[in-house]
Amino acid sequence: MRFIFVASALNLASIASAVVSSSGQTVVVNGISYYASPDPVSIIDATADMLSSSSTSGVDLIPLTVMADTSSSFTTSVFRTLVGNYTASDDVFNTGFLQAIYLNHVGSGPATVKYPLGAALTEYGTKLFMPARAYTSSVESQGYSFTGWRTEVAPGPYFMSALTGELFQAYRLYSDIQGAFTDGLIPSLNGDYSILSAAVPGAQSLTIGVPSRLYYTKTAAQPLAGVRVGVKDIFDIAGVKSSLGNRAYYELYPARTVTASSVQRLIDAGAVIIGKMKTSQFANGETATDDWPWIRHWGSIRNPSQVNGCFGNRPSHGLVPLDGVMPLSPALDTAGFLTRDPLLWHAAAKVLYSTNITSSNYKTFPKKIITSGFPTTATTEAQTVLLAFLSKLETFLGSTSTTALNIPSLWASTTPAAANGDGINDYLNIVYPVLISQQQYSLLTLPFYADYAAANSGKRPFIDPSPLIRWTWGQTNVSASATDEAITNKTVFMEWWQENVVLPSNESCSESILLYPGSLASPTYRNVYRSAPGVPTGFSISRVSNFAEVPDMVFPIGQASYQSTITLQSEMLPVAVDIMVAKGCDGMVFDLAEKLLAAGILGVPKTGSLTF
Repeated sequence: MRFIFVASALNLASIASAVVSSSGQTVVVNGISYYASPDPVSIIDATADMLSSSSTSGVDLIPLTVMADTSSSFTTSVFRTLVGNYTASDDVFNTGFLQAIYLNHVGSGPATVKYPLGAALTEYGTKLFMPARAYTSSVESQGYSFTGWRTEVAPGPYFMSALTGELFQAYRLYSDIQGAFTDGLIPSLNGDYSILSAAVPGAQSLTIGVPSRLYYTKTAAQPLAGVRVGVKDIFDIAGVKSSLGNRAYYELYPARTVTASSVQRLIDAGAVIIGKMKTSQFANGETATDDWPWIRHWGSIRNPSQVNGCFGNRPSHGLVPLDGVMPLSPALDTAGFLTRDPLLWHAAAKVLYSTNITSSNYKTFPKKIITSGFPTTATTEAQTVLLAFLSKLETFLGSTSTTALNIPSLWASTTPAAANGDGINDYLNIVYPVLISQQQYSLLTLPFYADYAAANSGKRPFIDPSPLIRWTWGQTNVSASATDEAITNKTVFMEWWQENVVLPSNESCSESILLYPGSLASPTYRNVYRSAPGVPTGFSISRVSNFAEVPDMVFPIGQASYQSTITLQSEMLPVAVDIMVAKGCDGMVFDLAEKLLAAGILGVPKTGSLTF
C-alpha cells in the first residue's frame, strides 16, 4: 500500500518557516556513550586540513582533550602522568579522547618550553594542537599543529567539530537503573536548563548526563564547583516543567521561568544540576511497590538517607527561603539534602543555609547524651553496630551522662497547662495530618483544580490515593479551624521540648545530643502489597523535628546482614542513627560529623550493595 501526501502552498509555507535547532549528538567513545552539548564553548582557529586530518572517516565530532601544561619540558612521562590523573579522578574522561590534544601552556615562557612527545603521540595515535604563543622552532620542526582558540576553556574531554572547529562539552551518559529521576537536565547558555535529549541504547530506562569533573575548580566563591546534584521535582528550575509527581500537573503548566532561591544558591556556588528526581505525588508519603514505583518519600530526606546509607538532614525550621518550592505545610516545610560525604554535606549546608548556620563558634561539644528507642543489650547485628557507635561517641565527647528518654512519661509528669491534661499522643495525634492536608489543599490543590477544570471542560485530574485521601479527610473530618488549633498545639509542644528535653547552651549551643535509631537493616520489599494509604495520625520520635522545629540529622554508622527473600542469600543493609539538638544548632552537628570522620568513628559510605 502506498501513501501520497500532498502539501498545499500554505502547508509548504509553514514547513519553510519551521524553526530547527540542534539538540546535541550522542557519540560512543571506546564503547562508552556520550552526549555532545549543542552549545559550543569555544572555537579552535585551525585550518580545514588540520581539522580533517584529526577526524575519523565519516564522523564529524573529534574526541579531544584539553591539557593545561605548567612544565618547562612537557615530556612523555609528564603526559602519561597527566593521563593517569585524569583517568583516576574523572569518570567522563577515557583514553579515546586522546585522539586529539589541545595543549595549552600556562607556565614558563615559550622560549624555554620543550615538547618531546613523539612517543606518546605515536602510542595513542594523537593529533596535537597548540596555541601559537607556545610555539618554538623545535616544536615547529616536529610538525605539530599551530592554532589557537577564541575563548579559553578548562582542561578536560571535549568534542571538536571537524567542519568548524567548534568545541563542545562532553557528558557521559548513565542509565537511571534505579528509576530515581524524572528528567535528565543540562544547562543552557542563557542560565536556564533544558531536558537532556539523549539515551543509552538498550538501557530501558531514563538517561542522565554528567559533565567532566575536570572542567571545574573549587574556589572560595564556588565551593561546590563540579558537584553533581539531583533536585527533587517540587523545586522550580528555570526552563523546566515541574510535575510534583503528577502527570496532569506537568501537562497543565508551562516551564518555570525562575529557579527556586534554594536551588539557585547551589548553582551559584558551582553545583551542577544533572536532573529532577521523583517524588510521591505532591510529596505525600507513600511506600513504593512494583505498581507504584516511586521513591519512598516518608520522612522526605531522613528516611531515604537512613535506608540508603547517606548523611542527610531535616534542618531547623526557617533556615532557607522556600520560594519556588511546592508547599506541603508552611508550618512544617524545610529544605534538606543527602550525600555520602560528610565534608561535602557541611560545605553544601554553608551554601544552602548561608549565615543561618554557624560552625565551630562554641567552646565544646555537648557532653550529655539522651537516647530514645535504644536497646539496653544487643540481640541483633544491627543493634551491635548501634551500641558500638554510642560507646565511641560517649568516649569522644567525654560524656558525663547518658540517659534514656521516654517522651510520653516525661510529658505526663510535666504536662503544659495549655494541654489541659491530655497525654502527648492525644494532644498531637492529628497535628501533622491537619497541617499537611488543609494547608496544601488551600495553597495548591484548589488553584490546581480550578486551572485544570478551566482547561479541560470542568474535569477533575487524576490524583493518587495517598494525597487524595488526606485532602478529603482534611476537608470533611475536621473543622475549618483545625489548622489554627494544630499550630497552637505544635507551638505548645515546641516550647515544652525546648524547656524540658533538649535545652540551648551558651557553651555547646545545645546542652545535649539526642540519638534514636534511624535504620536497623530491615528490608522493605517492593513486591509486597500493603494496606491502602491512610491518614498519618499519631506521634513518634520522628515527629519531634517537625513539631519542635529542631534539626534531625542522619549519620550512617555501619551495615548489617539480612536474609533476602529475593536473592535467597545473605545481603547487607545500612544501619543509621538520627541526631537531634537544640533549634539553630545545625552547624554544630555538621562540625561533629567532620570530627567523627577524622577520628575514624564515621566513614564515607560506598556506592553499591556494601556501604562500608
